[in-house]
Amino acid sequence: MATALTVPTAAVAARSAAIDSAWLQRVHASGILEREWLPAAARSWIETPPDGVLVAWFMSGDPDWGDVVAWKSAHVRARRVGPRIEPVQAYQDWPPRFGYWRLAAGDDRIARILYATYAAWNAAMRQFVKIERVSPAAAIDQIRAEHGDIFDLTHELGDALPGSAGRIPLRRRGFLTAPRGTVGPLGAGLSAATAPAVPDSRSRQERVRRLVVDYGPAMTSFCRRWGKAGS
Repeated sequence: MATALTVPTAAVAARSAAIDSAWLQRVHASGILEREWLPAAARSWIETPPDGVLVAWFMSGDPDWGDVVAWKSAHVRARRVGPRIEPVQAYQDWPPRFGYWRLAAGDDRIARILYATYAAWNAAMRQFVKIERVSPAAAIDQIRAEHGDIFDLTHELGDALPGSAGRIPLRRRGFLTAPRGTVGPLGAGLSAATAPAVPDSRSRQERVRRLVVDYGPAMTSFCRRWGKAGS
């Protein structure tokens, strides 16, 4: 009678603990947990090694801003990713409420343009990350390849948007590079300490209105392409 082979429980537990420890080391080394906009539930999910669920949505702690999306690499545990590849990525949706954009622009017409543009951005990201199952960084690269002007607009808006400190991406390689290599389309940018000061709300609103006029054609094109995505 054949005897079934069994793996000692202690060995299984030790291997599991080693995987968990290695995962936590990589996550903490990435610096992503230092992002102030990351809610506690997302932090907890990120710290857990991949178990088949590789992307999750979390409610933002800031009512003005959208959901936080966290993503894990399926390849890290299989050791098919080099040390330069981040094990996790995260980004935050643009504000989903029209009132935010009205405050930012001080003008309903301009606010409607901004609202439509960044609702389209949110929809495009969900199409790539949720439906097509690509990483946020790959999704950003795809959007940037098709609509580079929208990235320029985002960079130019910068701190003119209320509550944007720490959320607007820097214009660096891949547009996603942050201190310590953290990848995050809307969280890898200016910190409150380094963001340039803008005098007052009137100056901010004038800057926003001017940029929307300058980038109007690009915004129209972007909305036509992605306005219905994810609907």
